[in-house]
Amino acid sequence: KSLFVMQQLPLALFPNHTLHACVFHNVENGPEILPWLQSKDISVALINPEVVVDVFQVFIAATKAIQALDTESLMTKNVNSEIIFNLSPANNIGESFKKFGFQPPSSSLLLVVVDADKDRLLELTQLVEGTPATLKTLNNTYDEALVRKHYHIETHEAPAGDREALLRAAVHAISTKGVQ
Repeated sequence: KSLFVMQQLPLALFPNHTLHACVFHNVENGPEILPWLQSKDISVALINPEVVVDVFQVFIAATKAIQALDTESLMTKNVNSEIIFNLSPANNIGESFKKFGFQPPSSSLLLVVVDADKDRLLELTQLVEGTPATLKTLNNTYDEALVRKHYHIETHEAPAGDREALLRAAVHAISTKGVQ
């Protein structure tokens, strides 16, 4: 695998930061990835792609995470874990990780990292034993029932099978988290 499997997402609001992401399918070493990352103290967001309708969800969550980093108001340990927390409409960090983080035995994962240099990006892509894919594959990977469940989306908000409406409802939940 090469560095080119990681796609950079533009961050016009935060020119001093970078955001990279990649989807992996047929992941064979899922149970080993999390302990290895924790033992090396490597900061990366490993996301369950079944709850991501479109990369735009991740972009919104990452934008909120980077803003929290820059304003020193992170709710989690680091900016990458903050992305997973921000994907969730709830304020419970543990629940956010259970519902939106990568959980073995899932065979697909979405790897997202903020401010990684080329060496770190290469290390991360080589860590995953799976098939890298473009972010467009998220359009076919998400589980509509799971997205509806985790974001509490009713059919009057997004009719069954309406991907765009489902995405809007999920982004609305992410964007309004913490707003009163």
